[in-house]
Amino acid sequence: MSHNPKVLPVLFNGVVTPSDKLPVTYLPVMLGITLTWPVWPLFIAGFWAYWSRIKSRSVDWRSLTPIALWFLVLFVYVVILHPPMYDGYRHFLFILPPVFILGGLSIQAIWERLRKPWSFALTLFVLVVPGVIGLVRLHPYEYTYYNLLVGETGGAYRRFETDFWLTCYKELMAQVDEKVSPGSTLFVHRQPSIAQEYASPGIIIERYDPEDDRTFPGSLLLLVTRANSDLSIHPDAPEILNVGQEGAKFCLVKEIP
Repeated sequence: MSHNPKVLPVLFNGVVTPSDKLPVTYLPVMLGITLTWPVWPLFIAGFWAYWSRIKSRSVDWRSLTPIALWFLVLFVYVVILHPPMYDGYRHFLFILPPVFILGGLSIQAIWERLRKPWSFALTLFVLVVPGVIGLVRLHPYEYTYYNLLVGETGGAYRRFETDFWLTCYKELMAQVDEKVSPGSTLFVHRQPSIAQEYASPGIIIERYDPEDDRTFPGSLLLLVTRANSDLSIHPDAPEILNVGQEGAKFCLVKEIP
């Protein structure tokens, strides 16, 4: 990953930056704002539980140290060597298992202290509810989740990337098929082949190239909000359709005047 050849513009904290020039805070911040709020308190408490078990000799230090190092070594590697990153931290998802394993130690410690099934069940309910609510609220765009530290997904809009996988195309093209007259031309900035998959036979799909703009009055232009690119492409064209959640737009269609 330290030699990732692809460089993409990344929206991070309101600033569009090349993926190989992101600040060292990128991974820590993204980990902090994209996981549900109980994760990191449980993770930190898990280290405490881990250390307590070693001190009491109830567990061999060698059994859990590799798990702790799994996270720490990879985290330090990213912060120090600073490899190019984009699309959140999807290239480093393998850093997460030890986070949840140590969080599990915290949950086990809670069980050992509470003992009563009803109180433990209530605690689990409180810990799980934020994630469940997020999944239900954002469906089918669950992976665009941001937590309360940035005002959830709506607060992250225009500050951080959301639907970088273009999941919104299916819903947006359903709107196009329903509301746009057959024979209309729809220019697509990113991945027109995906839009073509969902387009009705009467919609003409064309690739949009900002350096060779072939749009014409009355044609339509499908844009995504990744890197806030929609703000600079035909900024005066009216927006007629969009798809998003919680006030965050993921993709939209403009009509060329």
